[in-house]
Amino acid sequence: LRDLIRCDTGEHAGPQALASTLIGLYFSASWCPPCHYFAPILAQAYKQIRDTHGASSFEVVLIPLDTDENMWQLHMAKMPWMSLPLKNREAIVKLFTAFCVTEAPRLVILDSTGTVRLAGLTMCTAAQSGPGGYSAWSNWTGVLGLSEGQTGTIQRAGNKFLQAVDVAKNHAEKGFREGVSQVRAAVDRQMQSTASSSQPTHGRFQKQPSRHDLPSSAVSVRVCTWNLHGCAVDPEDDIRPWLFSGGKQADIYIVGIQELVELGPMSVLMNTDGHEERQSELEHRIEAALAGTGLHYLKVCSFGMVGLSLLAYALDSLQDHVAAIDCDRVKTGIEGLSGNKGGLCVRFMLGSMSLCFANVHLPSGTGKADERNDHLNEVLSYAFQGTSRNGSTRPAKNGFHRASLYTALEHDLTVVFGDLNSRLADLPDDGFPKGPPEAWLLYDELLTGRIRCARSLGFREAEVTFPPTYKYVVGGGDLSPARTPAWCDRVIYRFEPSAADVAKRVLNPSIVQHEVEVVEYDSYGDLRRTSDHRPIAATIRISIPDEELRA
Repeated sequence: LRDLIRCDTGEHAGPQALASTLIGLYFSASWCPPCHYFAPILAQAYKQIRDTHGASSFEVVLIPLDTDENMWQLHMAKMPWMSLPLKNREAIVKLFTAFCVTEAPRLVILDSTGTVRLAGLTMCTAAQSGPGGYSAWSNWTGVLGLSEGQTGTIQRAGNKFLQAVDVAKNHAEKGFREGVSQVRAAVDRQMQSTASSSQPTHGRFQKQPSRHDLPSSAVSVRVCTWNLHGCAVDPEDDIRPWLFSGGKQADIYIVGIQELVELGPMSVLMNTDGHEERQSELEHRIEAALAGTGLHYLKVCSFGMVGLSLLAYALDSLQDHVAAIDCDRVKTGIEGLSGNKGGLCVRFMLGSMSLCFANVHLPSGTGKADERNDHLNEVLSYAFQGTSRNGSTRPAKNGFHRASLYTALEHDLTVVFGDLNSRLADLPDDGFPKGPPEAWLLYDELLTGRIRCARSLGFREAEVTFPPTYKYVVGGGDLSPARTPAWCDRVIYRFEPSAADVAKRVLNPSIVQHEVEVVEYDSYGDLRRTSDHRPIAATIRISIPDEELRA
């Protein structure tokens, strides 16, 4: 670290760097509003400590979470300390990982031997210290060896910091939105110039459906979803029951993951197109399970966005019948600038039938049904479109056509699945539902129509007969007493047969037309070692019209 850092002029700091008694690693970003409020407070404490105890008593090094060199230089120029060069991304990532940094700003204090003396001061820990409290800042007293009479400076700085928390909360959304827009162009340029395995990848499928008839009177589609809580799937969690309920294999698999990685600021910026390593691990795990069936599946698509991942597979016997594949990702976080929330969509033709699947992660928290409604409506409205919500162009790139040829709803079958974050609303005063779990569904936002567009757009859901999917003690089978239980994870669908189908049925009622039926809808409580969510899956049976069957 000493060999890498630069002083505020941009020059190498030299061998005298980090010779101080204490070193603070300041994790910060130019696009993060709380960082702008924290930096002057830290700078004041930095100056006062060094004035009181000498310049060798305390030093700070900026660990930047930026993508733009100019923005980093401007951010660094406002601070009286040194910085790690922005170009050394590998070192920055290692430091973020080593100190488990998931939010900014964060300050980690080490002594001259590299021993951690203060694990991390953040906006969150400061706010949690309570009104008039200094639990987060008072740790500095012991770290610095200050006498009781010398703690006033630190406590006053702490008080200002706590006040800054409230100010930052009021300004964070606007500032963060502006900051993300500044770095998004740079991120897009980088992604366009680098081939990524997180781009949609397809098997050997056709641009147009084959004229040959489908090989069966029905096709089964298994839709699987799991919020992984930022963790890789535990090796002891057997995913086969989730994929193959009762040992039955489906013809098509649609697998959606939420929180493939933790949704901290680093992930939001670094994993715009998803996390390649986690995506690869997930693919390997699923493909190994599919291979174990003895059947041959081809990959329809595999791509991601921050913590979202969408994978689709089809039996090779359907290779000539799955066609016109198109994918898209829609960001809904921070007014469409951040991919921590949003949806991944894939559409394709199955014979003459059009299918669309949207893996979504909607906003969390109680009392936010309206916000969830807006985000879901946005995903369904702007997927596959060439313009965004603010009218700006969404260019075709990374395998996404965005040709505005259809919307997500303009398909015979549209399936929305994932972490809809549907919560229990209008609960008794103690905030916990009464009676058996099946009675709790009376308060469910999705079933009571609080996520309005799901009902108004004609989405349906099979009967929910499984326990709540959130929140569980990881590794155990008990619901966490700290959170109100909820059925966050769902699969809903909308079947709108084409006008041609309807006309044929009117002319000849004996002809079997496309039919859709959910034949299974369940959760899988034995997969408990990975996440505080339980995975769920739905098996959808699609009946194939007579004229599409093989003679």
